[in-house]
Amino acid sequence: MKWLAPGNVRVASTKADLLPIKNMEVHVVNSSSLMNAAVSVVFPILSQSIKDQVHFHYSNFPSLHEHVGREVLPAEYGGLQENLNYTDLTNYLFKHEDYLNRSCIYGY
Repeated sequence: MKWLAPGNVRVASTKADLLPIKNMEVHVVNSSSLMNAAVSVVFPILSQSIKDQVHFHYSNFPSLHEHVGREVLPAEYGGLQENLNYTDLTNYLFKHEDYLNRSCIYGY
């Protein structure tokens, strides 16, 4: 919480606006009360473009399903994927880290 000073938030927001990613959205589900408190402090300071890219669904899965298709979500989030192996997914990301990093350079 000590890093949530207005100056730090403004600098982080400005840097986030400069990321070479064309379209990035963040969907937050089942956030803690501490995170909700932090967001209420930080959100008014963020740029409008960042506010438009961050979506808070809390535990409202129908709201999440409006943005992310149920066919790709695990069952615990109201999705249709029954047996997601998170270890395999993590290993896949690490294995393809170089490719993913190169893809982000030009905002794709």
